[in-house]
Amino acid sequence: MEAFGLDHPADESDAKSELKQLRQININRVIIGYLNINSIRNKFDALKDIVSQNIDILMVAETKIDDSFPKEQFVMEGYSYPLRLDRDGNGGGLLVYVRSDIPSTELKSFKFDNDVECVCFEINLRGKKWAIFSIYRAPSQSEAHFFENLGKGIDHYSEKFEKFLLLGDFNAVETDQHVHKFMNGYALKNLMKEPTCFKSENPRCIDLILTNRYRSFQNTTTVETGLSDFHKMVLTVLKNNIPKSWAHGYEL
Repeated sequence: MEAFGLDHPADESDAKSELKQLRQININRVIIGYLNINSIRNKFDALKDIVSQNIDILMVAETKIDDSFPKEQFVMEGYSYPLRLDRDGNGGGLLVYVRSDIPSTELKSFKFDNDVECVCFEINLRGKKWAIFSIYRAPSQSEAHFFENLGKGIDHYSEKFEKFLLLGDFNAVETDQHVHKFMNGYALKNLMKEPTCFKSENPRCIDLILTNRYRSFQNTTTVETGLSDFHKMVLTVLKNNIPKSWAHGYEL
């Protein structure tokens, strides 16, 4: 698919087909996705259509909504009530969807600085607990400040968790100084190796998937959804097997 310049944006049916294929080869495993959608307000129905029953945990960034949008407006059937961090109509904002039969809890005991966009939550897969950070860093935000906050969050939750997964539009590549230092300091590896953002003539991998348990994941990839301005959806698959409870035609 031609992504640069969006001269030939992907049809939503193409994205749905690709996600369905990913589901078929990972029928009883946890598919995790992240998308910088650049305003969700007029794209929510299309997003629901392509991800429903295909993605188990979905993180959406740059939602560009505030508290004037009712909570019920962005509920998806089959998922727990979304975790939500609002900014305003100009930028930022996060939504997190977790399949309703995956035990999950928002983590709130650590308080990030107000300008740091991060939603932390726990998933528990048959006793195997993960701390997951959904993040967005604006291009204008200090990298040093942002990664200092992320590090403090990991330090705090390390008392309870051994397994960490961070997904987000970092607006930086993994070789950038602060990203590299952060990854080394917490023994993190980036699973995403292909370009994710096509804003310029030189596509970059800035939507990163970081973890300290990289062997627990497979089939890391991207999908052009046609819903963002320049970003592809990034996806990875957690190898843990779980029962497939959604009746959507895939049988174990």
